[in-house]
Amino acid sequence: TGATGSGAIKSDDWAVLYEFLDQHPDNPGLYLSGNGIASEWFGQNGAFAVLTKSTYMNFGLNTNDHLSLAGMPLNPFSIADSLSAFWHAGVPDSALVLGGCPTIRQLDVIQATGLSEVAMSYENNLTRASVLSQATPNQASSTARVILSGFSYHLIGDYRPKGVPDRVEHLADILAWFGDAPGAPTSVPWAALTNSLRQNYPNPFNPVTTIEYSLGERSHVTLRIYNVAGQLVRTLIDDVRVAALHTATWDGQNDAGQGVASGVYFYRLQSAGFVQTKKMVLLK
Repeated sequence: TGATGSGAIKSDDWAVLYEFLDQHPDNPGLYLSGNGIASEWFGQNGAFAVLTKSTYMNFGLNTNDHLSLAGMPLNPFSIADSLSAFWHAGVPDSALVLGGCPTIRQLDVIQATGLSEVAMSYENNLTRASVLSQATPNQASSTARVILSGFSYHLIGDYRPKGVPDRVEHLADILAWFGDAPGAPTSVPWAALTNSLRQNYPNPFNPVTTIEYSLGERSHVTLRIYNVAGQLVRTLIDDVRVAALHTATWDGQNDAGQGVASGVYFYRLQSAGFVQTKKMVLLK
């Protein structure tokens, strides 16, 4: 099992990695994560970089700046696909990825092609993959397994109180998929997530604000913006969401795509058995 951190992989490194995956007789596993590691690899044209990509990790690049995509928050959630190693007994893992400063920590948004599969996606959007996996027979009659991440391992943050950090559970799932399962992480009991709606930030805001909310169980959710007259301005969410901490953003536009006036607005979250409203201020 191998792993990399931030920074480019040189041409000689790709030769070593390809040889490892191609010739190892005992189910080799490679985990690649780092700021920009996927976009750097995608742009390299050295023989072994191309050969490794075409043989053991097929992928495309949507963008190396996640904030350029409409609706992508600065700190997105990476949510597991139902067929991946990060899905447990019907429950997907959710990892909060700390995107940091908009000018220096853009996250890679990658795409599954060929034999690769989406293991996790940003904000549960399969067209915006955050982690890919691929299992490929190699020349040693074994199986080479590769995990490619669009974000650095160290950017995985905790969004709920628990004994084991989310990044530890994330790595444990990867090792288990490689066939090197460690002992189950131990933890202290923690309180289950509950339904809640948090105050938006920044507030007052211009032009964009972020709204965080949590769900104690999978349910249909609506998140709507109203003006002081009680008129509907914008529907941000009207869909099913899993039990997790979620984020939504409002850009000060109504459902027709028109900018609204400065003033006081109310945002209302409704899910199974839960309704809560909070106030925010738009200043232009």
